[in-house]
Amino acid sequence: MKPNRVPKVRYRPLDHTADIRFRIYGKNQRELFQNAVWALTDTLTDAARVRPVRRKVIRIQAKDPEQLLVHLLKEVLHLFEARRFLVSRLAVRSLEDKMLEAAVWGESLKRHPLKTEIKGVTYHGLKVEKKLGRWTAEVVLDV
Repeated sequence: MKPNRVPKVRYRPLDHTADIRFRIYGKNQRELFQNAVWALTDTLTDAARVRPVRRKVIRIQAKDPEQLLVHLLKEVLHLFEARRFLVSRLAVRSLEDKMLEAAVWGESLKRHPLKTEIKGVTYHGLKVEKKLGRWTAEVVLDV
């Protein structure tokens, strides 16, 4: 693979003894975060079937890009747990090292079978890196 070429896959499951671990890809940090949200939703249900029916705005602050990613995924998981809202799309409005403002679109869980119950997003093995012009992250979900 050429150094600046991003794989066409959004994410790839990695082996983990008890939880779910992903490597997420993006040509930039925005796409990385979009693909991370997709991976979380795709773990809950079939993300490709979730329609962008309703919109919500989220704002997140953190001390670094790693914490920003975890806080984003925790917010998406909270929308699911508290409101039974599945996110199908993330549109980043503003992104800095310590701040993210985005709109998310999605719909109710009602018409979707649940694949996996996620208890939380962890910091275990967390990585967010930019290498050779592309972004990758590794995240572990507690199931």
